[in-house]
Amino acid sequence: MAAMIIDFHTHAFEDSLAAKAIPFLENEGHIKAFTDGRAAGLLASMDRAGIERSVVCPIATKPSHFDGIRRWAREVRTTRPRLEMLLSIHP
Repeated sequence: MAAMIIDFHTHAFEDSLAAKAIPFLENEGHIKAFTDGRAAGLLASMDRAGIERSVVCPIATKPSHFDGIRRWAREVRTTRPRLEMLLSIHP
């Protein structure tokens, strides 16, 4: 029996935010994103790589982001069981 592969550090965004966040992060980091930033894109990438589960680390760049991230994380937990959600923190 093969061991389950878990990617313990991934990032994804709510669909409406991913379209803005990914280009911004690519520009700031001077690197091309591996996925489109959406949960669906992460799952497709996982399937291609043979990864069974991923742990998603949401990013809150402002304290005002917490409520939206919390709502989205709850939705992801109920609709995409292969994704485990961590809490977001803000320095």
